[in-house]
Order: sequence, then structure tokens, then C-alpha cells
Amino acid sequence: MTFDGEHYQLDDIPLVPKPIQKPHPPIWIGGGVKSIERAARYGECLLAFWPDEEVARDTWLPGLAAAGEKFGTDPKLAAFTFAYVADDQADLDSYGDKLQTAVAFDDPSTDPTKVTISGSPEACAERIRALHDAGVWHFVIEFQFHGLETIDFAKRQMEKFAEEVGPLLEG
Repeated sequence: MTFDGEHYQLDDIPLVPKPIQKPHPPIWIGGGVKSIERAARYGECLLAFWPDEEVARDTWLPGLAAAGEKFGTDPKLAAFTFAYVADDQADLDSYGDKLQTAVAFDDPSTDPTKVTISGSPEACAERIRALHDAGVWHFVIEFQFHGLETIDFAKRQMEKFAEEVGPLLEG
């Protein structure tokens, strides 16, 4: 690279790696509705926080499609959400306050059952299927609730998810 500027000059300086290379790591943009155009223009995916099926289908996907058309891209929708695999309804009910705290710091009226993957293994699998059917391409699932739970709790929930929910999603 050679550059002759007002304040400095470069003569045959190597520049590696090249600033644009293919394939490059996928760029995911996290955010809300205001991030749709940014994700379509600069990224491959918009990581939305806690979308429900209706909002994914009726707001996020049409917005991404329109912005993708504008910028000549094909942005995907990913969902960030919390997961709690409950033993039974009583377990889920007893954990409800913690789920509420985890998702409703912004809006106390948020119903955690609408924006998390929670409940029985069957309910968790059905929620994932419903979000996928609504257009969610990828999931980022968090089991520690941004530090509200311990690492051991998160590990137990991950194992439970892998053993009890994962098989329900296969095939």
C-alpha cells in the first residue's frame, strides 16, 4: 500500500490481512427494530432480543426483507432468549418470578412465557418450532439469566435442555 497524505506518507507498506476477504466471519447486529436497516446493510443477521412469534413474523421479517431489498442483501433473523426447562407446572410456576425479573427489567408487563423458552421439555421444543416457523433462523439461548443464576444452575439447565429438549427437535 502506498499513501501520500498531508500528515504522513507510506511507501509500499504491506497490509495483511486484506480488509475485505471472502469468506469473512458472519457479522451479526444485535438490537431492536431500529437496527433492522443497519443489520441488512452491514451484517448477515439481526439478533433480536426475546421476539415472540407474532412480532417475528409481522414486524422483524418484513422489515428485514424490505431493508435487504434496499441494500441487495438477504439478512436473517436470530433470537436471543432465556431458557428454563421445568420438571412440571409447579416447578415452572415457582420459577415464574425469576423469569419475570430476567425479562421484564424494561417493561414489567412483559409475560416471560411469551418471550422465553420455558416449561416442560415438550413446551420448550414447541416454542422453538413456533419461532422457527415464524422465521427465526438461529437461536442464542442463555441459561444463567444474565447472572441472576449461578454457573452450576446454568450447567444443569444446559444438560437438561440437551438431554430432554434436544431429542424432541431432531427429525
